Amino acid sequence: MKTILILVTMFILATTTGNSQNIEDVILESRAKLFKENTTKANRGNAKAQFDLGQMYYYGVGTKKDYRKAFEYYEKSAAQGHLEGLYALALSYYSGVGVGIDKKQALELFMECSNKGDFNAKFNLANMYFYGEGTEIDLKKSLILYKDCAENGDSNAQIILGMMYYNGFGTKKDKVKAKKWLNKARENGHKMAPQLIDNINDIEN
Repeated sequence: MKTILILVTMFILATTTGNSQNIEDVILESRAKLFKENTTKANRGNAKAQFDLGQMYYYGVGTKKDYRKAFEYYEKSAAQGHLEGLYALALSYYSGVGVGIDKKQALELFMECSNKGDFNAKFNLANMYFYGEGTEIDLKKSLILYKDCAENGDSNAQIILGMMYYNGFGTKKDKVKAKKWLNKARENGHKMAPQLIDNINDIEN
């Protein structure tokens, strides 16, 4: 009985290993096929395919990682107004991946994305105005942008907005609004919110 169990176990392991290898081959073939398809579409001017191909170069999916080529395809996609392409291009200029760092260009692209309704871009834009990256520090503009993100449910923006109201950054100090946004962040599960609320309560008491 023991011998049979060992043989069955060995058979299962061998079969599982074989299937795993086959699955890996299928995944690699699928990625290579997708890369080829996106290359064809991208070279024909398809903006979505250009963005997707940029992502494949960026992450090394179906091809070797190539940040420069990723940037080039993001740029082609963005030139056609594709939102994801614009956002990826903004991140490239901001971080200097695949191209030299250019915070002013990043700011302009984040602004364009923000105007098209991208809240990740709006949050990044708020950060840039807050810290003066690619522009002069403008806490009032930063506050407005963080508020838009906070109202959209971004708990990080809710935390920042709460502390801006508490400290009077870009606005008059307003402890009521500060606690309102910190409590919203806590409700949304932000880990920093409870400690910040406790700290404020300790100061007031």
